[in-house]
Parts: sequence; structure tokens; C-alpha cells
Amino acid sequence: MKFIKVLTTVLGFLIIIAGLFLLLLYSSQYTPEKITDINSRYSEKPPYLLPAKTTYDIVSWNIGAAVASDECDFVFEGGAMTRPDKRLVDTTLSAIKDYLKNFIDLDFLLLQEVDINSKRSHEINQAREINAIFPKHSFSFALNHNVQYIPVPFFKTYGKIMSGIETISSSYPLESVRYGFNKETSFLRSLFAQNNCCIINDYRLRNGKTLVIINVYNGNFALKENNDNLIQSLIALMVTEYEQGNYVISGGDWNINPSNFSDTVFASGDKAFFEERLPLLEYLPEGWNLYYDEMTPTTRSLNAPYQKGESATTITDFFIVSPNIQATKTETISLGFQYSAHNPVFLKFKLN
Repeated sequence: MKFIKVLTTVLGFLIIIAGLFLLLLYSSQYTPEKITDINSRYSEKPPYLLPAKTTYDIVSWNIGAAVASDECDFVFEGGAMTRPDKRLVDTTLSAIKDYLKNFIDLDFLLLQEVDINSKRSHEINQAREINAIFPKHSFSFALNHNVQYIPVPFFKTYGKIMSGIETISSSYPLESVRYGFNKETSFLRSLFAQNNCCIINDYRLRNGKTLVIINVYNGNFALKENNDNLIQSLIALMVTEYEQGNYVISGGDWNINPSNFSDTVFASGDKAFFEERLPLLEYLPEGWNLYYDEMTPTTRSLNAPYQKGESATTITDFFIVSPNIQATKTETISLGFQYSAHNPVFLKFKLN
């Protein structure tokens, strides 16, 4: 009886501690408005109008918070690693920044999984370090994962995470907003889940029209039914912008395969696999186009460190453009997943 009494007391104490912990998380939840203005920043103020050019360039790259190099796996995807040691994160981030210098003359750069204060990346403000590379550009940043503490795995917890997406551009946006999507999940899961969102930047053209650039990151921990709702909401948003007379490009990490994707072996020799996918083209009105490089994977599985020809790879990073835009070149830049579990994707386009 004495043992049962002690056990009951201990269990009661643990339940109280767990309850207080959940209450703390609930009271400190990140709950942004659905539409929030972003104060775009800059070092040296860029021009307000887009230059008159025949074509424009855009790159999207999920940099994986510099914790997903080819040496890494990830515990939530079947691997063993919660986070790399600081030496590896520093080395990977330095390599990412060096490679980003190749994009200094780009018109638009869309980045996903950029940490600003996360335990997994050792509290490095990656956005600030990356922005220093682009002194003549504007920066629009939006949080999409902001949780005070993730208590799993038990012996090496994920801890705090503050991460987001960022749009960098050579021209200053007329308007920049964070557009959030509903977090449709259970109460407990919602305490740790991502606040999926996109960044919508409007750029004024010299002819008085507007180019809308949408930076997409569909969090990879979303439930399938939430994925469906998010993608349909995003497409509805894009179509609305186009019907208002704008040019529209959406690019980023969609976390689904593009329509017509084939799981044959890539030209790079990488092994392909399917992600959950939606019939995207069925949701898009006639004239809209989806662009990706079918010869090269954009992302890999993180169930083990990368090995070419053995690691499962697929395509989840691509662009969708409105009927008044024509792509002249689409390419996935194959970096062998050396710096991130994603490769950059490039699009050259012209406005009709």
C-alpha cells in the first residue's frame, strides 16, 4: 500500500508538471494574423521599379537551416540525428553563403528554412548573415515555425525553433505581406506544428502593372488533408492575383511532387521516389503552367546521410506561373546535396 501511495504521488506530480508545461506552451503560442504586413529591409535602398528587361531570373532554395548537409540524417525522418554539432553547422552555413554569392545579380531569390534562433542550428541568426551578402537588395522575412520548446526525442530534445522563409530581391517591393494558412490539427499537435505561410511581394513595373512573387514553403510535417487544403488555398490566391491583372509566379518547396512527375531514375544517377502528390494541373485554370527540371532531383530523404545512387530522391521544388508569363529556361542546380537536402531551382522568364 505504501508503494502504491508513493507511485500515485509521483505520477500525480508528473501529470501536474506536464500540464504546466503544456499550459506554458499554449500561452506562448505564435498566433499571427492571417495577413500581416512585412517591413522589408535593406542596407542600401534598392530601386522601387523593376528594371525594363527582356527576361528576369529567379532561384528558389530550401537551405535546410544548414543542418541537412550530405553528412546528416534526421530523427523525424527515420534517421538518428536531432541536430549536427556546431562545427558542422558553421561549416555548412559558410558554404551556403559562399554559394549564394553566385546569385548576387539575380532579380529574385526565394529561401526556405532560414533559422534565426533555433537550438538545432545553435542559435545562429542565419537571415542576418545571409543578408550581408546582398548589400543592394531588399529582404522580406516571415516566421513559419516558432515554438518555445519541442520535447522530443526524449534524450536529445529538439528544443526551441524560430525559422522562416525569406524573399531577397534587387528591387524594393511595393508591398510585402505574410499570408498564413489555417493550422488544422489536434490541440496537442498544434502546440508544436508549423504555421504554414507564404510571402507575397508586389513589384511595380514601368508599364504600371504589377509582378507578384510568392515564396512557398509547405511544411513537411503537415497532415495530408492539411496539404490538400493549403495547396488549394494557395492556388485560389494566385488565380485571384492574376484576375486582378497581375503577373504571378509562385516558387518554393511545395512538399509534393509536380504533376506528371515520373519515378524513373534521374539523369544524375539518383534513385527517385514519390511524395504525396495532388493533381495540381487539375486545380489550375487553363493557361497556367508548372515548370521543373525533370532530369534532376530537388530533394532527398533524410533517413540516412546522402549516398548517390542509393539515397531516395524526388522533386518537390518548382514554379507555377500565370498565363501572361513565359519561361525561357528551367534548371535544377545539382549540388549533390552537399549543403542542404534540397538543390536550388532556377527559372528565367519573360513577361508577355
